[in-house]
Amino acid sequence: MLFLPGAAQPQSLAGQLTEHGFENVTVMKTGAHLFVAYENRIYRSEAEALANVLTFAGRAEVSADSLTVIIRQSEVPVLAVITSISSLDGFLNGGKRYEAWLDATEITLHTRSLPFARADGHRTVRHRTRFRPVFPVGLGMRYQLGNYNEPYRFAFDLEPEIALPLGRGFTANARLAVPLYNNFDDNTYIRPALATLSRHFTLDEGLHGAVSAGIFGRNRAGVHSAIKAFLYQEIFSLTLDAGYTRFTSFTGEVNFPITENRPYSFYTLSADYRWRSYDLNIRAQYGRFLYDDFGTRVQVHRHFSEVEFGFFGINTRLGSNFGFYMSLPLSPRKYRDAGPVRIRPAPRFPIAYRYQGNDFRARTYETGIRFEEQLMQVYPSFIKNELKRFF
Repeated sequence: MLFLPGAAQPQSLAGQLTEHGFENVTVMKTGAHLFVAYENRIYRSEAEALANVLTFAGRAEVSADSLTVIIRQSEVPVLAVITSISSLDGFLNGGKRYEAWLDATEITLHTRSLPFARADGHRTVRHRTRFRPVFPVGLGMRYQLGNYNEPYRFAFDLEPEIALPLGRGFTANARLAVPLYNNFDDNTYIRPALATLSRHFTLDEGLHGAVSAGIFGRNRAGVHSAIKAFLYQEIFSLTLDAGYTRFTSFTGEVNFPITENRPYSFYTLSADYRWRSYDLNIRAQYGRFLYDDFGTRVQVHRHFSEVEFGFFGINTRLGSNFGFYMSLPLSPRKYRDAGPVRIRPAPRFPIAYRYQGNDFRARTYETGIRFEEQLMQVYPSFIKNELKRFF
């Protein structure tokens, strides 16, 4: 098939998308088919961003019969929405129900082979993310409940971060921890919390990978990699994690230096099942965690729109434990596109609780690799359930 870019009309649509704040935008017309690709760093929700792009594309004055919209993350194509222009127009103008339009639309994670899907090296990409940093400011929390002499011990840190896209899937991240309140430990001074260089890439259809190096969470420094294979869309998937780290005091003081001050290898295999109707995710993870701890971790979590809540259980050579965690969205829903440098709140605030809080069982560390949690925001089942809220 010969791909010839359209004339002024696709360029006008590309201008609308970039003016709205979308990045890594490609708009191309080939015969009767319109291709639109973009990256969202303007909306907290990927579903809300997609609803806006579909509205722009469906109402654009472009003579086309069909439309493919591709979502990019770190310049990597991660989701495709394929629909007919007439069906989309009927839905946007109120003549067709959302469910009827959805039944005639394909939403898939298989994007690698689609034309114009990739952003790296493509001359038609507008408003690139490369070297355009974002400065999210979040809140870090450490705590322990239950000591008789001091039942509530907390540490709160303000955590300003820089996320700098470098192109071709590379991103540099650096974060500081600025103490706000601490009766928990000795980390009462400003210190680095994370400094990584990571890359997200695709190896084949449904096969994503990432590698990261630098200073990680839990006072670790080293390298880490992850590969995720979607065996049947998002319903079944396997994830392999592997890393090697050494202790670093650069990120703060620790309570158990004898245990911490050693090199550790990390490798686990995770099997995931997603119950689409309920946005329910079940994961069984087995392998070697931090601190030479072999065993199993099972977790179940569900999306309630943009709120995530789950339970987990641990059984390793160091013993058993259980707990829960949640991730809460933070305002605003839409960020300001204020030029090349943007300061904004972190999109979410995570909270985790363990029945035995200071244990070493099945511990992981933050690596700067975020493609799994980002992909979960564009799972076809999640997008279908969420998209209707934003039209």
